[in-house]
Amino acid sequence: MAKDYYQILGVPRTATEDDIKKAFRKKAHEYHPDKGGGDDTKFKEINEAYQTLGNKQKRGQYDQFGSAFERGGGQPGFAWSDMEGASNPFGFGGFSQSQTFDFGDIGDVIGDMFGFGGATRTSTRTRARRGSDIESTVEISFDEAYRGTEKELRLRVPISCTTCDGSGNDPSATIETCTHCNGSGVVTQSRATFLGTIRTQSECRECHGTGRRSSKKCTACGGATVVNKERTITVKIPAGIDSSQSIRLAGKGESGTYGGPAGDLFIRVRIEVHPFFKRDGYDVKTKEEIPLSVLASGGTVDVRTPAGVVKLKIPANTKSGTSFRLHDKGFEKLTGRGRGDQFVTVHATVPTKLTAKQKKLLAEFEASLFEPRKKWL
Repeated sequence: MAKDYYQILGVPRTATEDDIKKAFRKKAHEYHPDKGGGDDTKFKEINEAYQTLGNKQKRGQYDQFGSAFERGGGQPGFAWSDMEGASNPFGFGGFSQSQTFDFGDIGDVIGDMFGFGGATRTSTRTRARRGSDIESTVEISFDEAYRGTEKELRLRVPISCTTCDGSGNDPSATIETCTHCNGSGVVTQSRATFLGTIRTQSECRECHGTGRRSSKKCTACGGATVVNKERTITVKIPAGIDSSQSIRLAGKGESGTYGGPAGDLFIRVRIEVHPFFKRDGYDVKTKEEIPLSVLASGGTVDVRTPAGVVKLKIPANTKSGTSFRLHDKGFEKLTGRGRGDQFVTVHATVPTKLTAKQKKLLAEFEASLFEPRKKWL
């Protein structure tokens, strides 16, 4: 019966090479014979499926003819001839337990299980590392968020050592070939496993992958290439920014080591609460108390906006609680396309102290308002 290699790996027929590789690694970890609950037969079947689907030519043949293509041209299985210097590491086919070999994805799986990494080679001269990103918080007022502002930040971050120009070497030191890796920048380790001896390569820790060593480390940074120093940074905060939004300053984070690029600085903004204005996105909402006479008869009143006082026309017979829209009085949009609006909700002013005469006049006024209703009762 023909085997469905896609089903064995748990991937669709449209899977990419990366999808197939990830599925293989996951299932190989799951069914490895040396792990609890492992399955030797299933493990071999998974490898057989990967050796076919992981090879572009074989996958094409399999998609066209199914697993029967092996009878017409080549054995799919483990295809050890496709791997570097390897015969069959599972012991069938005359493999010697003392044989040393390197291989790709299966080597990564085995290396992970034994805790020493896979067979992937580390390229030399790659010690340059990017600096870490850092984050800081700045608090601004409602008005500063409305108009935009500039702030100075004092940060203590690792920066490139000026004494050694970020090399980690003392200026008077001599540079020699690293004896630990013999100038290759990598060290090779051999580990015995049930598959045989697996070789792995990693970056040399003595020379950080350069193949060269200094006779004396920089006394200022101790060879770390960076030193912690306080730095003052001026950040421009655009008008319209909202709380929890961040500003990214490229290259203002921690300096890279051994010539690597610096990280980025992310400034998170926190805006103080305003006692009168309330923000809603790019819009502003306010409440204004105005005389009852203006609500009844109409008129013009002064209302506050973040940009200053403006005139608001109140039509006659306006009910308390009515909202008015002031166009373009809100926050500037960060997209650069206009501004938000301000919504003003008006309420009738309720007097807190009245004279006897005022109370009498108010009672007469209210009685006149409800006089027509007496006819209905």
